[in-house]
Amino acid sequence: MSMDVPPRMGRIRSALTAFAFAASALALVMTYVLCALVLSAYPQGLADAVGVHVPAFSVSAYQVALNSAWCAFGTLAATVALAFLAWRQVIEVEQRRFWLVLLAVFNYHVALVVAGTVVLGIFVLPKLANMA
Repeated sequence: MSMDVPPRMGRIRSALTAFAFAASALALVMTYVLCALVLSAYPQGLADAVGVHVPAFSVSAYQVALNSAWCAFGTLAATVALAFLAWRQVIEVEQRRFWLVLLAVFNYHVALVVAGTVVLGIFVLPKLANMA
């Protein structure tokens, strides 16, 4: 099912695929950096820093921040291994690009979930709980 595309367009698609995967890997690394900065801002723990009321989700978010290296680099290692496997096993070039972009989307989703959990759980929810 390959469509006839000019060779120049194929190189552009390959470059965009590589860029998407590299940018998703960078997003995972930046998620870890964000969590490390949050942990350096609250070195003693979350309960001392946020106030009287600490939501349960905030405690879970702090644990996610503590384990963000495993989440980010574990996901990155798994997707790089799967990308290498897809690059070696899939014969058709369009299918290779599809699998690499799919892995990049997975990386973006993991980075978004981890960063969103940390930001909401550590910054937003404790402020809402201690407003009164």
